[in-house]
Amino acid sequence: MNPFANVPIVVPIDFSDEDDLALELAVELADSPGNVHAIHVCPPLTLYEPGAVVNLPREAICKEMLTAFRKRYPEARYQDVQFDVRFCDPASDEIVEYAAQIEAGLVVVSMHPRTGVLHLLFSSIAEQVLRGATCPVLVLRS
Repeated sequence: MNPFANVPIVVPIDFSDEDDLALELAVELADSPGNVHAIHVCPPLTLYEPGAVVNLPREAICKEMLTAFRKRYPEARYQDVQFDVRFCDPASDEIVEYAAQIEAGLVVVSMHPRTGVLHLLFSSIAEQVLRGATCPVLVLRS
């Protein structure tokens, strides 16, 4: 029996090969691809100019990301996957909040290969999601 078949599954997507595997696994685990929620988190889009803060158009970026998602995953098994774009920094906070908001039963996240100094400088989003999520987290190593 698959305990994740009928629950929302969250998959953070940054369009990397590692994330392709995470999305594929989430679709296999879900009873329906409609239970899979792919989320792409962009940094806040604010342009600072002297004396003003200008918010850049988010709708255009969301449309562009949705087009990129559908182009990268054109197969029929991905057509019902729900895709969302969020704007937040750090990304891990938004992923954890999104998973809680939709009452996810699982987060499937890929761990990008970083070692040594890079690992120390850029803590892994996967590690941060693992620490903050209130549901099970499946971390895939590449």
